[in-house]
Formats: sequence, structure tokens, C-alpha cells
Amino acid sequence: MNRILLLCLSLLLVGCFGSQSASSGGSTGLFQSFYVGEEGTQYFIKPLALKGEQDECYIDFNFRSAAQLSGETTANFSFFAAQPVHKLQEAFFEVAGTRFDLQQSKSLFVETQKDNFKCRFTSVLPTPSLKPLFATSQWKLTLIDDKGNSYHFTSDKSTEKKILTLRQRLFSIFQ
Repeated sequence: MNRILLLCLSLLLVGCFGSQSASSGGSTGLFQSFYVGEEGTQYFIKPLALKGEQDECYIDFNFRSAAQLSGETTANFSFFAAQPVHKLQEAFFEVAGTRFDLQQSKSLFVETQKDNFKCRFTSVLPTPSLKPLFATSQWKLTLIDDKGNSYHFTSDKSTEKKILTLRQRLFSIFQ
């Protein structure tokens, strides 16, 4: 009876852990990758925190690629504002004097959290721009809503370290 219980428990554990997708990024846990056939590999870069004057912005990236970076990347980001933000006029990174536009920004949801509003957006950027974006760890993200209000977020030391690790462990594999 104990052997049967031990066998069932072992199979259950192997089933749970054995069916997980291959997670790349080594011990960093900063990204996951999944093989998607002829399209190559799907990559998910887990949320990176950018600091604002009062709050933070969290941004994650999702893209498919093979040996070369091509196509579009989905960038999802959340930030907090004193008033609900449902539309953005502009969203862009400034990195080492280069501007990277987040295009087609669309609101996913707005919800209240304490005294602020959590605003979640999705946007796209060309996947080939990821390599130069991650080439420098000092990021500045600017969001401008439809009322002209600006929100500025920058990378802190912790996020800069994560960007460096992603550059070394993920973006170094692409030509």
C-alpha cells in the first residue's frame, strides 16, 4: 500500500514539474522562453520596475523570434496616477539619446488602488529595437495622457542590473 502511495505521489510530482515549459534565463528568472515551432521561440521578459517621482511603472515584454530579432513586440505596462488615464497620446523610452516609441497604446483596464488609479496599457514596438533598447541599462520612460499630463519613470540600480543581465543572457544570442 505504501509503495502504491509513493508511486502515485512520485508520478504526480513528475507530472507537475515535468510538464513545465523550458524556462530560460538560468537562475535569474527574468525571462521565460517557449518553443513555438517554425516561428522559433516565444520570449516573455518578466515585469521590470521603473521609478517615478511618487510611484512606479511595471513593464513586461513578449516577442517571438528565431536567430534574428524580427516582427513586433508587445509591451504591457502598469502605472499609478491620481486621476484615471484611459488614453495616451505618447509613450516612449529615451535611452542613450535614442527614442523608442511604444506604438498603438491601448488601455486594458483602470482600477482603484488606495488613493490612486492603476492604469494598465498594452502597446507594440519593433522587435529589432529591443537589442539597442537593452544595450544601455539607464532607461527613461515617458507617458503623456490625452489631457497633456506627463508621467516620467527611470530605471534604478536594481532594474539596471536586471537589464544588464537580460542583455548578457538573452539578447546576446541574437545576431
